[in-house]
Amino acid sequence: MTRVFLIGDPIARSLSPAMHNAAFQNLGLDVRYELLETPPHKLREAIARVRADDCLGANVTIPHKESVIQYLDDVDAWARTIGSVNTLFKRDGKLIGASTDGEGFLHALRDARVEVQNARVVILGAGGAARAVAFALARAKVASIAILNRTPARAQLLADLVRAHSPIDITANDERAIEHATLIVNTTPAGALPPGTNFPREAIVFDLVYHHTDFLRAAERAGARAIDGLGMLVYQGAASFKMWTGHDAPVSIMWQAVQ
Repeated sequence: MTRVFLIGDPIARSLSPAMHNAAFQNLGLDVRYELLETPPHKLREAIARVRADDCLGANVTIPHKESVIQYLDDVDAWARTIGSVNTLFKRDGKLIGASTDGEGFLHALRDARVEVQNARVVILGAGGAARAVAFALARAKVASIAILNRTPARAQLLADLVRAHSPIDITANDERAIEHATLIVNTTPAGALPPGTNFPREAIVFDLVYHHTDFLRAAERAGARAIDGLGMLVYQGAASFKMWTGHDAPVSIMWQAVQ
């Protein structure tokens, strides 16, 4: 049996093992997806485990999407641009990092019939997932992006990074952008709008967390449309699945497993 791991901390409640193991079983693949709880000081050790011959690769989640890059042999062009990876796979004896988060995010929005072109976007957070989302939205030609983060310097760093690769209007730490937002995306584990701000009534609010959070319930009370991250989980996972196995993922089976 070969293995695929999820590397992160905390990860005990992840739906990824159920989703991927159902997909492996459906295709008759002798592969097992397992959790590898990894605090930051154990990250090098976890990557050594992924390099073993009985492992196809891994997913990477909070808090390692940026820091893991230093332990890899290479990253693909997209991951290099955004500075974040969520998938590790092997090619020609090398361990390579990629990011399927942006692809999964946009696919989930399309599934929900959300048109992102010309949207006025607010992103909460500035970590690895926020990087993937911001670059995906910039490539999808939104009208503007405002990045808000508890550490203003990190928001500014991400805004500057996206601005270097895209002509769209992008700002950092401008809470007034919430008033005019048509799409608000929470990329943090526990989303909250800054004190004194409110959800615009006509906004679409997307939370990367894949259950109905207090953040989404607050958005609904304000009259906004709320979308959780379950679709993003499935579609980013399907893209990772193909990198590990070479097979198209059985997406309907993965949906059944997480629902």
